[in-house]
Amino acid sequence: MLNTDKYEIMSYINANYIEYVTDETNFCNDYNRNFIRNQLFPLIKERYPNVERAISNFGKSCKEDNDFIKSQVPYECIIKENNTARIPLTYFAVYEPSQVNRLIFKALSMIGIYADIERKHIELIKDLANYSENGSKIDLPNGLNVYKEYEYISLTSKRSHMIGTDKPLKPGKILFDNFGTISVTKSDNLDYGKVTHMIDAKKLPKGVVWRYRKDGDIFEKFGGSKKKLKSFLIDQKIPARIRDQIPVLASGDQIFVVAGMEIANSVRIDDDTKITYSIIVEKDN
Repeated sequence: MLNTDKYEIMSYINANYIEYVTDETNFCNDYNRNFIRNQLFPLIKERYPNVERAISNFGKSCKEDNDFIKSQVPYECIIKENNTARIPLTYFAVYEPSQVNRLIFKALSMIGIYADIERKHIELIKDLANYSENGSKIDLPNGLNVYKEYEYISLTSKRSHMIGTDKPLKPGKILFDNFGTISVTKSDNLDYGKVTHMIDAKKLPKGVVWRYRKDGDIFEKFGGSKKKLKSFLIDQKIPARIRDQIPVLASGDQIFVVAGMEIANSVRIDDDTKITYSIIVEKDN
């Protein structure tokens, strides 16, 4: 409709007997758009009678240029994972700013962010990619968090609500938002099959629960020494935004299973094991 002037619209309405309503706020010049339309534009048109056609032609040229630039943007490089879109860092260095800008906007649209992002925010994202250290983060409007993670810039909307209470270890399935499903089976069968983890049930203290990590958590990795869970996850090159989304099996500050990754040395299977917990981790794609 941008290339159709008001006279043509009104002529069509009258010719086809179409009813319409005029919004009373259209005449209130307190709104910037109305001030421009009602006050400024008539003066401009008085001086430049063809201004509407000129603006329309300029808009057409902009669209043609934009369509060409978009055709040169490697959108296929964006990796979408749940509420996160990742752009390889190398693309910020080898592509033109106009292409990078469109990559960022495309990544934002893929995680459902379409509003409240301005040019200054795009520049902050590019500065993060080009000048900040690995692990740096910026918070932007609309619940957008942006991280520099090893070889990627990761854009993520605030994660959906996670399980608010600890979940006791017992047979069955538990769904963890933005992670996946954990299935647990208790058995005297030591057949590993397709399980992700198998642990000695008797070696677990009473009251162990599935939860998310907390400050001060300690993990004794399989065949290794104890260290802070945070340090273990850093050693595994797990990005900061993901660390808080990985479920752990814990008692107090002691971690026995890091879901999908590793079990603690203290709960490993040995020759004396009689009863096991078999754990299957199915991560979201």
